[in-house]
Amino acid sequence: MTIKWINAIIANKLVFDPSVHPPSQEDIDRRLAQLSDKLICNVGLLASLAGALNVIASICAFVGIGGTLLSWLITALPFNQLALYVLGGGLVGAGLMFLASEMEEQLFDAQAALTNEKESLQPIPQSECAKVLSLCAGTPEGERYRQQIIQSARHFVEAEHEMLNAWNNAAHERVAEAALYKKNEE
Repeated sequence: MTIKWINAIIANKLVFDPSVHPPSQEDIDRRLAQLSDKLICNVGLLASLAGALNVIASICAFVGIGGTLLSWLITALPFNQLALYVLGGGLVGAGLMFLASEMEEQLFDAQAALTNEKESLQPIPQSECAKVLSLCAGTPEGERYRQQIIQSARHFVEAEHEMLNAWNNAAHERVAEAALYKKNEE
């Protein structure tokens, strides 16, 4: 399991757009199978291990720099050799800390993205049905999308609720923009 592979899974999201046909229940089930709890747990474990690597690299870098300073004091090496050892050890340690912290951040972000997507593919609760129905009725594209969902005999998912909400907000903005420029033309 590599970060590249995890990012490929994240990038392979289902598309919810009222201008295209909605995904089938089989597509949603297939995607949910990809977003297994085991995968999300393993990504979290890798992120935690990257954090541990960051701590270990930090300790090694600081112990290495401290040891170099101590040996310089004991053996009275010339100052230019001390600077070379400290800068060399410091740069290597800082580089390892930077790489480990970047990897840790990417993995925690990937875990959050996978978790959020899995949650967005859950069916909407019954309490949200009236809101989704009004969102569908708000635009012709929304109503057509609703009919396609009904024909495919599946439930709306949270991602579709969010998509319809964004679509309706954008539709209102498009109407306002058209009205604004129509008024300016007169």
